[in-house]
Amino acid sequence: MTDIHAQNRSALNALRAAQYNFDPKTLRHELDAAFAPDATVHLCHPIGTFQGPAALWDKAYAPLAQAMPDLERRDYITIAGPDEDGAAWV
Repeated sequence: MTDIHAQNRSALNALRAAQYNFDPKTLRHELDAAFAPDATVHLCHPIGTFQGPAALWDKAYAPLAQAMPDLERRDYITIAGPDEDGAAWV
């Protein structure tokens, strides 16, 4: 049986695949599937903090794709585990 952290990593496979070669239509769909509409997203400065997958697209991915038309993401390692309060993260 797979542990919860492996299941959580697996749950993000479609999102990670959409980021691989950055297909905007697929990526927007997978962001909506992976994030709750009111999820708080914390990114580094200067991007900041905002709510939901639509804002993640508008404030992070779309500007990056405009600045770097060949934007893509390569994950060689993914990690997951419990935080200090026992909540799971990936």
